[in-house]
Amino acid sequence: MRILYIAPVRDFSGYAAAARGYINALQRAGADLVVRPVRYDRADSGAEYTPTAVEAELMKKPLEDIDVVIQHTTPNEMRPIEGKINIAIVAGETTRIPGYWADKLNKFNAVITFCQTSVDAFKNSGVIVPIFKVPHTFDIPSYNLDGIEPIASPSAPDFFKGRFVFYNISQFSTKKGIDVLLKAYLTQFHGQQDKVVLVLKTYIDMANRQQERQRLQNFVQSVKSALRLPADGYPPVMLVTSILTDEQIKKFHRTGDCYVCSSRAEGWCIPAFEALAYGNKLVTTAWGGMGEFAATMDEDDGSKLLPDKPKTNVQLVNYLLEPLVGQGHGDPDLYTAKDLVAEPSVLSMMEGMQKAMDTPKVEKVSLMEFDYSIVGEKMFNLIQEVAKETVNV
Repeated sequence: MRILYIAPVRDFSGYAAAARGYINALQRAGADLVVRPVRYDRADSGAEYTPTAVEAELMKKPLEDIDVVIQHTTPNEMRPIEGKINIAIVAGETTRIPGYWADKLNKFNAVITFCQTSVDAFKNSGVIVPIFKVPHTFDIPSYNLDGIEPIASPSAPDFFKGRFVFYNISQFSTKKGIDVLLKAYLTQFHGQQDKVVLVLKTYIDMANRQQERQRLQNFVQSVKSALRLPADGYPPVMLVTSILTDEQIKKFHRTGDCYVCSSRAEGWCIPAFEALAYGNKLVTTAWGGMGEFAATMDEDDGSKLLPDKPKTNVQLVNYLLEPLVGQGHGDPDLYTAKDLVAEPSVLSMMEGMQKAMDTPKVEKVSLMEFDYSIVGEKMFNLIQEVAKETVNV
């Protein structure tokens, strides 16, 4: 059985990172793979993703004798291939998907998504073909920071010394909840400006980088103004806007003490997962993909999460499901007020960040259930079962 995997594997988008994980896991599991890239996010000059030798080889293999076609994109770009077994891989972030997404997905033989929140959203939105949950997958043993130097400012090389470093890596958008993070951080640590720092690695729009840093600085200032606290007591916020390579991202994890995931909607949140995998602390809700790795599993039911019981080094933030308001998108059916998302409690995030700062870090949690060796075999077996069931229909 030969599998064609179509995905944006050559950029730095979340879809790209997820696809590369699945591709490497399937290859290690013995799948006969052919890979073809599509483009999602652009990158700054000099920051293009460089495929590994294995990935490059899979992208060169000829399109011959394909049995299964996997399309790992958004449904608006999916076209099932006649005469093949078609599997869609797609992320869900809210409590619903548009009707036309469901119509597209129902033309496939099966759908794979990453978390139970997405499974429920797809089913509740009219997807009737089989839906399977397969978590994101990573080379877990590689998550160590040996030999990685922390970030250092040329103008202030000792700036991070003695400070507890909170950090976040995400696009600047309503979904990512940077406003919630700033409110929590600036309020909780007001007057402690010499003890903490928040590093935000973010960008607004890859297609328009004009005056981006100034726009972000203006937003931070607007939050400060709204809080109405004495200006000289606000703790520092460091902005990084350039697209970073994997090695540069490692420097962020090496520098940071606690990753704060303030997202209202996430299919997974790879930076939050990686922070935990590297042994850093994590403050997050248990909504969507985050719950799959930040919360513990019920020992009596291995598929059921216990959202009130966090893993080691995790502080869970309370949230309420609320309509999504203010998330722009070119598709009028996506990210409307009919979509419910997790609105993090600012007060709960404040408490979680303080606890993260006050609580000693313990040995990093084992995340081997997300390793290539586990997920790759599970996913390959699933694809084979879908193929078998399709042939027997």
